[in-house]
Amino acid sequence: MSLTGRWSRDGITELMLRNNLESPPLTVTPALRLKDGSEVVLPAVSIAPGTVESVNVHEQLLQSYPEILSLTDPYGSIALRYSSPDGPNLFASVMVHDTGHPIMFHLDGGYSIPVRGRGGREGIWWLPKQTTTSYLVLANMSQKEQSGLLFLYDQAGKPWSRAVTLPPKQTVRYSLRDLISRSGLSGDHGGVSLQMQHGAGSVSSALILYDEPSGFSATMKMFDLDPAVTLKSHDYARTGKWITRAAMLALEHPDPALQLPAQAVLNPRLYLHNTTNRPVQAQLSFHWRSAQSGAQLDGRVPLPTLTLAPLETRVVDVKQLQDTGTLPALAAWAQVTLTTDTLPEEVVAVATSYDETLRYGAQTPFSDQLAFHLEGGSWQVDANHDSIIAAGNGSAVPVKTRLTFFYAGGAKRYEMERTIAADDQMWAGYPRQRANPPT
Repeated sequence: MSLTGRWSRDGITELMLRNNLESPPLTVTPALRLKDGSEVVLPAVSIAPGTVESVNVHEQLLQSYPEILSLTDPYGSIALRYSSPDGPNLFASVMVHDTGHPIMFHLDGGYSIPVRGRGGREGIWWLPKQTTTSYLVLANMSQKEQSGLLFLYDQAGKPWSRAVTLPPKQTVRYSLRDLISRSGLSGDHGGVSLQMQHGAGSVSSALILYDEPSGFSATMKMFDLDPAVTLKSHDYARTGKWITRAAMLALEHPDPALQLPAQAVLNPRLYLHNTTNRPVQAQLSFHWRSAQSGAQLDGRVPLPTLTLAPLETRVVDVKQLQDTGTLPALAAWAQVTLTTDTLPEEVVAVATSYDETLRYGAQTPFSDQLAFHLEGGSWQVDANHDSIIAAGNGSAVPVKTRLTFFYAGGAKRYEMERTIAADDQMWAGYPRQRANPPT
């Protein structure tokens, strides 16, 4: 089985591999696929049950393929090969970063599903400044050429398209700024759609942006849109509606746990894109909480139902909601719930929260996934990083939950138990200033 992510020589590309099995160890062989589809096979990695192994792709390349230094603009995808009863027994992600610099990208791996033919990938493009660079990266995970249409839309839904061809195992990278310039579309945001008549399950995508002058970076999550999907298949809580949530939206005055400068004021925004050719209704609600010491302050604020025009991308200014009192000024975090009258992923959403300089901020992804057991990747606490996690209850009844942190190579664990009320969350953080973090 192969699982594909993205890599680049620029900065440090760190591959994080987690064995979700209780036993036995899992042996994984990473293979880097250059943009032309040729492969560089790296040494196999043995991962003990319940632990995470890190692979420094740059160091491994220098040992296995020193010619990489002479290549112009090297990038591509990663194929992970392993034998296991089930694909999700391995969780993989890629971190692309440079030590001591704020620009960083986190990309989760995805599985090739050859039986999926028609469908596509949906997302939202955003160019907040003239100096912002944005790349759309498409990777063909299969042994066959795949082709489709790439659509861009402005905020009102005006379209532009071009044909896309992806040779076997190859990776193609597009500059969003160049595409927007060619398209003649205006504005700083809109929709992105890759539509495939065949081979949709064999194509992965990533949409990233960064701004070097400010040190800003963001990952604009893209979503699978399968025309054969049913509401029942994603209605995990049996509500009769499609619901997706963003767990930890940082609000105007950030929680001290983020350790941003005291003067930092964030501009939280939600971007909603209607992928369909019909008007749809979307309802947003916020479960906010404060960062004040003492008694926990929280509350719930529903917004009036929105009607999104066909292919429209709507911006919801959450900072303005706080400035006008719709959301309390003292609220530091919010869980955002999006409910629509559509099929799954026909409305996609991205949450951003950055200050005016784009130097400081945070992101939280939207997800509709609910399960009785969830496995995550690695958590990190050091001089430059801290970890904050939120676990939510998407059901209509209270749920007793155990959160387990593994450390010391998986040999030790720290557990927290809490009963989470319906449509509520539990939070845990390990700030970097805390003395003697577990190792």
